[in-house]
Amino acid sequence: MGDITQGASGTEQQFLDAIREENLAIKQAAASALRHYYGNSQVIQRLRQVAVQSDTLPLFKTAINSLLATVDTTDTTPLVQFAQQIMNQDTTGHKAVFVFRKLADHGMVQDDELVKNLALLIDDTYAVPVRVQALRLLIQVDGDQDRWANRIENLLADSDPRIRFLGVRSIANLDFLNAQELLKTRMLDEYDGRVFYEMRKAVQ
Repeated sequence: MGDITQGASGTEQQFLDAIREENLAIKQAAASALRHYYGNSQVIQRLRQVAVQSDTLPLFKTAINSLLATVDTTDTTPLVQFAQQIMNQDTTGHKAVFVFRKLADHGMVQDDELVKNLALLIDDTYAVPVRVQALRLLIQVDGDQDRWANRIENLLADSDPRIRFLGVRSIANLDFLNAQELLKTRMLDEYDGRVFYEMRKAVQ
């Protein structure tokens, strides 16, 4: 239905009403339809509310995708502030890392708040899938050599071999890092075969 109305003025109310329904499928369809109403402040406010209040990841993702289709993404400050709100409420990190990935996809790179929050999400208090996504995003958005020098050392000492493996892989994507000596030192204590093999390739 949203594709039919194409954001015509006055047609948004039916979707704003539908998004209040208890049925999850109806709520999600309404959230998706609202993406056509660019610049509509009422739609933007409601999508923000749905995203913040959603307790299901699919509805949350739909609301975020529609929100980013309706706002001016060149005005980064309110979006980063909104992402910070999600970060503060999200104990698992799944919602936060999704929002930050979307901001990065919209060209919001080298933003200090974005980098700071992604650095928090690679901490071992979060599940590995969240940490992996956050780390991949950090490679994309953070080009600070000093921060990476400290970060790589911590990643290579992480208790989870999956994170150590990705840490080694990260070095190949960050040309400014000269981590050869660190890798050689870490190889002496590395017990995971895949990580050790990746380290050996990196120092050759």
